[in-house]
Amino acid sequence: MERTCFELLTRGADPNLATAWGDTPLHFACMNGHYNCIEAILHFKPKMNIQNDMLHTPLYMFISRPPQNEYILDKLLDAGANPDISEENGYSTLHALAIQSATVKTKTFARLLVEYKANVDSENKFKETPLHFAVSEGKIDLVEILVKVERLS
Repeated sequence: MERTCFELLTRGADPNLATAWGDTPLHFACMNGHYNCIEAILHFKPKMNIQNDMLHTPLYMFISRPPQNEYILDKLLDAGANPDISEENGYSTLHALAIQSATVKTKTFARLLVEYKANVDSENKFKETPLHFAVSEGKIDLVEILVKVERLS
């Protein structure tokens, strides 16, 4: 699949072309966890913070999946993906991570987002922060990271 994706892009396929709902190839690759396609698309410098009709960025869609691949997360952030762009209800990438089922990568993902200056105090439209969700979901590792960053601020 990566080869096909890369071949299409090499032949002029537009990495920023969006569907009627605003989803780009990067949105689809991030939503479906196609890591090799994500890397191929990043090679062609797509718009990293483009939002679809629900105001989801590719990064938000990647984080909304159970955390698995910190290398790809780092590549997305390094390519300019902004972790603080929120979706239509004000949920940021840290909110999405706090809501997700915990995996062994949750702590690593949180550290990377914080390293790239994700706002730990971002509020959704209901005034809930990522910390509210981390506590509610019992994610002690995430709570510790969020509280530590909050204290340093």
